[in-house]
Amino acid sequence: MKKHYAIIVIAVLAVSVLSYILLIQPAFERASILGSELTKSIQSLEDINQTMRDAPAFFKIHRDIINKKENLASQLYTKEDLIRLFDDLDKKAMKHKVAIVEITPSIEELLLLNKKLPSDAEPQMLNMSISIRGGFIEAGNFIKDMESQKFYQGVQHCMILNNDPFRRQSDVRFSFMAVLGTIRGINESGA
Repeated sequence: MKKHYAIIVIAVLAVSVLSYILLIQPAFERASILGSELTKSIQSLEDINQTMRDAPAFFKIHRDIINKKENLASQLYTKEDLIRLFDDLDKKAMKHKVAIVEITPSIEELLLLNKKLPSDAEPQMLNMSISIRGGFIEAGNFIKDMESQKFYQGVQHCMILNNDPFRRQSDVRFSFMAVLGTIRGINESGA
């Protein structure tokens, strides 16, 4: 009988060990794997939630940077701005029946403008000299027209050359300051 109990106890222990090895241990391992995956998923959700909370601030900073970039870019003069200015000057000269002999912005000043960042408080200025050839009245009308332009900031000097009374054409050279931030509106303003 003692043998019989011993065999039953051994059989119960064997079944217990086998059920632990075959059923309970894999279930614990699966539960452990699921627990670690659940922890990773919870952490991922927390990261997503934090990203969603930070998104409005990020987009605001991004929008502010884009606005600042566009503002700075709009204040910079470009080659196209100067070409538009020169084209506008040429059209005005033809309108007033004078010929532009020379337009000279200072190269040193152009190089300095490239290095200097513009600001809203202080627009970029450029010294310009124009030599024109035509009659006194036509030259005067051209200069008067120039004085009404948005970019124009006043004559710095004006000189009449070849003022021979028997010569119909005279050369007039004048210098003025141009505000570069207003050049973009030249053709749109109809001036």
